[in-house]
Amino acid sequence: MLLTGCQGIELPFSIPGFGGGPAAQAPAPDGKPPAREKPASEPPIDSSGLTPLPKPQEVVASMAVGRLDPFSSPLLSASGKLPSGLPGAPGTQVQVRPPLSLPEAFRFNGVVASSGRPQALVQFGAVSGSLAQGDQGGRSTDLLPPGWSVQAVDVQQGRLVLRQADRTITAEL
Repeated sequence: MLLTGCQGIELPFSIPGFGGGPAAQAPAPDGKPPAREKPASEPPIDSSGLTPLPKPQEVVASMAVGRLDPFSSPLLSASGKLPSGLPGAPGTQVQVRPPLSLPEAFRFNGVVASSGRPQALVQFGAVSGSLAQGDQGGRSTDLLPPGWSVQAVDVQQGRLVLRQADRTITAEL
């Protein structure tokens, strides 16, 4: 292709002998190419009132990483220390709940399947009978204290799983 008479056309590159384009600058009289402007080392100060973004190092340092228990939420900061306010961090009180145990005067005697429905044979104080999945103490049965419920009855394994609030306990034969 032959280009002739390209005056006034802005080209993104420079062709020797043709005008136009930002790269078509005359060389300096001493034969050296013109010096490019150096960008400012610091970005200009923003006077718009906006909050500047944090630096990447600040973001990484503030993130909690690592886990004491692989199934719990992250607890350690990037420096390997516990952030304040979390359980186990310096200056915080750790509340340890005692292990869940079967209710007092509760006795698990066995399991049966009646009409295809698994049931646990139990005794609570002077009362004895059977419990099925979903039974709730103080509501649907007197064989459990209030706040306790039957989560599962496993006839094959001879197990009864009871729930109190967010915790469970398994009674086995």
